[in-house]
Amino acid sequence: MKVLVVEDSPLLGELVVEITSALGHEARWVESAEEAQEILKAKEEKFNFLLTDFNLPGKNGLELATFVRDNFPGMPIAIMTGCCRENIRKIHREGFFVLQKPFGIEALQKVLEARPAAIVTTADPKKWALVTKKAEETGYVVHTFFEDAPDILGAEILRKELLQSGNYCYVVILP
Repeated sequence: MKVLVVEDSPLLGELVVEITSALGHEARWVESAEEAQEILKAKEEKFNFLLTDFNLPGKNGLELATFVRDNFPGMPIAIMTGCCRENIRKIHREGFFVLQKPFGIEALQKVLEARPAAIVTTADPKKWALVTKKAEETGYVVHTFFEDAPDILGAEILRKELLQSGNYCYVVILP
């Protein structure tokens, strides 16, 4: 797996890249959200995971994570923070993994091995098959339910459970 690490502290950035490499992944480190966006937009390198600090100069890690989620669907994202509970709540509300600083090798490995989840529900089996296939192709673990009709309340309950467990997810409710 190829990991894009965004961290404004050179010491921590280099350390995370070194540990990520020791865990068997390829990693590239940059110091800002803007630099990360330019690399991703250029599409010269394909990344499978974004690991970003929350507090960055310029755009913060949450803004970068939102950009990646919107433009590179299916890419798992984790946001590192050593700050307050408010930042952690913001990150969780948006559905991203949180890696709380200071963290150890095992915590980093667990985050890198996690897979994003998708919830798909529809009354139309043909649409369900297409959406499910696309979600699986982009790396999501697909959770399906409600065979006869969508149940938005049920989808929201499952979504909240996934968010509380630290898993990124998206919900697809098709008519």
